[in-house]
Amino acid sequence: MEKPLIKEIVIKCEGAALYEWKKLKNFQGDLKDLTEDGFNKLRAQIVENGFKAPFFVWKGHDFILDGHQRIRVLGELEKDGYKIPAKLPVVYIIAETEKQAKKDVLGFISEYGQTTDEGLYQFLHESNLIDNFADLKDTIDLPGVNIEKFSDGYVRDFETDKTGFEDQYGVDGLDNIYSFNDFVIFKTDSKYGIPEIRADRLSKEMPSRCYVRRIDGDEAQKNSILFDRVDAWPKNAQDCILGYYTDDDRFEQVWTNSVKYLEKVKKHNIKNMITPNFSAFDDFPFAVKIWQLYRSRWVARYWQEAGINIIPDIWMTSLEEKQSIVYEGLPEKIPVAAVQIRTNTKSKDILKSYIQRLKTYLENVNVECLVIYTSNKNYDLIKNVVPKIHKGNIKYVTSFMDRSKGNVTNRDEPK
Repeated sequence: MEKPLIKEIVIKCEGAALYEWKKLKNFQGDLKDLTEDGFNKLRAQIVENGFKAPFFVWKGHDFILDGHQRIRVLGELEKDGYKIPAKLPVVYIIAETEKQAKKDVLGFISEYGQTTDEGLYQFLHESNLIDNFADLKDTIDLPGVNIEKFSDGYVRDFETDKTGFEDQYGVDGLDNIYSFNDFVIFKTDSKYGIPEIRADRLSKEMPSRCYVRRIDGDEAQKNSILFDRVDAWPKNAQDCILGYYTDDDRFEQVWTNSVKYLEKVKKHNIKNMITPNFSAFDDFPFAVKIWQLYRSRWVARYWQEAGINIIPDIWMTSLEEKQSIVYEGLPEKIPVAAVQIRTNTKSKDILKSYIQRLKTYLENVNVECLVIYTSNKNYDLIKNVVPKIHKGNIKYVTSFMDRSKGNVTNRDEPK
């Protein structure tokens, strides 16, 4: 005959002393309540992991300052046949008066930090706990985090959760930015895994100018390009287009902190963005160039899944005999595409090379309207060349640097 399984709560922490937990007195009164769901989660946590945190006890008294709910759960566990040590670890808290002791209690139960969905995901992923989240979620209760929403958005198996839309695009198409994270691999036919751009979420808006607060004030002209300084965005940011023709470190967060960044964009109700232009110079290793192209396309696709319309940035870096990779995953027709031409004008050969690459791109991709972000010096060199290689609408946008200096000559915008 098999012996009955002994159910025992094991001590897995150390304190200043061991104390008979049944002698501890309630000090909080009805200050905090424990819901049935919270009780069950705390019970499951203790059963699975043991007693892992000492009680806080007012030194010189039998009053418990922190651990009231565990006392309640331990009592129920004992009724259910669990063997619990008579003495459990405690830490003594020094308080001169009852008033001070109650202030300490308020401090113990206060939630100063807030758990975020993305932070929770990264914390779990680093230790592979994300794989066991189905079991883990029954033992935790995190204020500020909707566990079911987090589970649906971050832990869902993208390969098994299929919908009709996903069969076409590789995702669920619910415009829920919490359904995606930095570890999403979008379905693609590209040999290098370059994400495909959705044709149904390409912007048809034409950028008008760069927004410069010193010149434009708090109201920007419709479709002005905003650079990534939220504190400098105008009140009507929702009427503008986010752009990234600036130093990489100013917009690296679109990749490294994708969810929080997109939350910020959605909060401002911005609907149009130019694909980020991660630097990839000709002398970079091929692997780095592909990585930068991958990141740019991934971010663009990620934005599209959140309901943002994008203006593809034209890739101007040479991939030599593998240049065709640049065109993979692009829709047959692009309403508006953007490119920056701000290379050193002292070298006409470099500028000539850029124009040739733009020509090759336009020969392989059907771009209806072309936006060129450039300096005034370069504008004077390309204004008669670009119309020969692109017969559609062309819009020249004065660079932020030139416009901030008031240099807007030879453009469609007023001085």
